[in-house]
Amino acid sequence: MGLPRVAVVRALGGRRREYPTLYCGTDRQTVFAETIAQFRLRPGLRDRILRETDEDAPDPHYDFDEPEGRVPPGYFGRALGHVLVEEEARFIDIDDVETHNELNASFGELLVELGTASQYDRGVMLGQDRRLTRRVAGFLHEHYGDQAVGIRYESRLDGAFECWALWPQARVVMYDEDVEPISVETPELVEVATRLALTLPTLEEMPQG
Repeated sequence: MGLPRVAVVRALGGRRREYPTLYCGTDRQTVFAETIAQFRLRPGLRDRILRETDEDAPDPHYDFDEPEGRVPPGYFGRALGHVLVEEEARFIDIDDVETHNELNASFGELLVELGTASQYDRGVMLGQDRRLTRRVAGFLHEHYGDQAVGIRYESRLDGAFECWALWPQARVVMYDEDVEPISVETPELVEVATRLALTLPTLEEMPQG
């Protein structure tokens, strides 16, 4: 499936001598959701930190005091851009049953190793076990990287959010005019933050200059 234009707000490198991967979304809502969801409330996080550090109470001199459920001002040091991918590019659809069939036949031992599930399906691939998803991506890149330039998948946050992982062979092009700053007033960001029950900084809280 060709992908002429996608939005991107970050680039992440592969681990363990792997390969660089550019994570993108079809639209702005997707990239904002994927990058601010980490700031949502995490039940029991503070208690777990205190328990594992043998502290009785937070240390105001050292502990991270950014409240959960709020996008920090530092997030706005990022930029929103668009990348172009050749129209003939082919992607592996990680949500497709044919992909699951191939993974079951050729990489089923990973499920046994991790004790994650008995077979690949959408539920498994939408899970939060990064040990599995990273290794599946590595398997697909190793065995099908000469036929595809990346992976297409749905976001765990919302089935309407379409994501893309672009491998180096995607030959991505980005122009300076396709990059823009992110503001607390960016409409798509405001929309997504509201849906995720996240608070954005006020204009007064943003760094000046």
